[in-house]
Formats: sequence, structure tokens, C-alpha cells
Amino acid sequence: MNTIDHPPHYQASLDPSSDRTFEAISVIEAWGHGESFAIGNVLKYLCRYKKKGDPLEDLKKAKFYLDWVISLRQKETTPKGAVFRKPDHPVDINGREIID
Repeated sequence: MNTIDHPPHYQASLDPSSDRTFEAISVIEAWGHGESFAIGNVLKYLCRYKKKGDPLEDLKKAKFYLDWVISLRQKETTPKGAVFRKPDHPVDINGREIID
């Protein structure tokens, strides 16, 4: 079972007779609060990763939410139809290629 990315217990349904489910995270994003929610979770998981069970699991959860914020930001700043390619060189924190 994947406990990091969309675990089954996060699936909810408004109608028990329906197969249609949703996750709270999708509702939060649809209402326009995705980034704040995600940053809060990044901080939460980083602050507690050494205090319970498997520290690596909380670090992976923090990464999941940080990656989500990055993807939200890329959607905001990416021109429609732009194509991303993996850089041939390492990139800095701002995504600029580092060329030796």
C-alpha cells in the first residue's frame, strides 16, 4: 500500500452507493487554498519526522507536498503549450542550468 501518495483511506464519497470518490486535497485545491495547505503540511512533516515511526515516511510526505507546490507554481508561470525538457546540466534552486 502506498502511504505517501493518495492512500486508500483518504478516498471519500458523498454517496455510499456510488463508486465516485474524491480526496480532501482535491477539494482544497479546487477552492484555491492548495498552496497554503501544502506548505503547512511540508512544515508539519519536517518538524515531526524524527518523532514518530519511520522518519523516512514523513520526509517523503513533505517531499510530496513540496512537489505539489512546485507543480502549482509551474502551472501559474508556464505559458500554455510550453514543453519542459530535462536539462542536460544540473539546475540551481531557481531552475537555471549550472554549466561548469
